[in-house]
Amino acid sequence: MQTTDMPITVNASAAPDQLASAVRALLVAAGGFMAGKGWIDSDVATAAVPVILIVGPLIWAQVSARYFHAQRVVLANAVPDAVATVKE
Repeated sequence: MQTTDMPITVNASAAPDQLASAVRALLVAAGGFMAGKGWIDSDVATAAVPVILIVGPLIWAQVSARYFHAQRVVLANAVPDAVATVKE
């Protein structure tokens, strides 16, 4: 039996998850540091971290989608039309 479903892909490395966790921790620490120095209000620091954690991935998703789309277009142009075509 053949299936057209894509297989599950799992990273062999935990590094991407560890990096995301470290970035979150650094943002919280930076916000606390800036609030402690009086550079920003603690309420601003508390609100800024979630906003950055939401907006950052949105921007990254757009950038990576554009990059991977460009790669798929190059690939589709390289193979015969029976395999893939690029809609204009």
